Formats: sequence, structure tokens, C-alpha cells
Amino acid sequence: NFGFYIESLGNFRSTEMTFDVDMYLYMSWLDVSYKHNESDYILISDKSILDKMWLPGLYFANARTAYFHDVTVHNFNLFIAPDGTIAYGTRVTLNVACNLFLQDYPLDRQICGIKVLS
Repeated sequence: NFGFYIESLGNFRSTEMTFDVDMYLYMSWLDVSYKHNESDYILISDKSILDKMWLPGLYFANARTAYFHDVTVHNFNLFIAPDGTIAYGTRVTLNVACNLFLQDYPLDRQICGIKVLS
């Protein structure tokens, strides 16, 4: 499963045909090797543990730049359910390319997508 919550959109640049998006990215998947006998979720908050775990290889195909936030600490949440379901969330900022059609400027409307691939 995959989803995201857009926190903000901005910095629309018609000359460069880009815009910025700040979002929270959420993913979940089942990895039975992490199955455990605890009655509740296990919270992983240590980046060194996260670095040793397999994460889905997502990338943003039309992003010119992308970075994950780590202002004071790496900004993520990772929970492991008793059945091995992993829920991961992190904050991402993208500078996204978008082909603009400006023939009706300044009354034009644009449709710009964020292409997420794995």
C-alpha cells in the first residue's frame, strides 16, 4: 500500500515548468520475517535500525530534486505489527517538472501529476 498527504504546494515557476510539493509519504507491506509475538505494534525510531531494513524502492520519476527531512533527527515513523505488517511514514520535499500549456495565459489551467514508480 502506498499513499501521501500533501502538506503544501508552491513555488510555481512557469519559466522552468516546475513546482514544489512538501508531503508525508506513507507505505505499508507485509514481511513475515518481522512477525513477532508481542500483543501490540513495535515502534522503530532508531535510524541505524531503519538503515538495515528493506524498504520498497520508490522514486519520483518527474522530480528534479527530492529530499527526505532530517532537521534534528531523521523524520520517519516505522511500526511493525505482530503479523509482520510494516507501516512506514516520512516527510519528503520535491521539485517536480510539469509540462505547462500557456496558450490561454493568464486564464489557463494546468494538470500536473507526481509520477511515483518502484
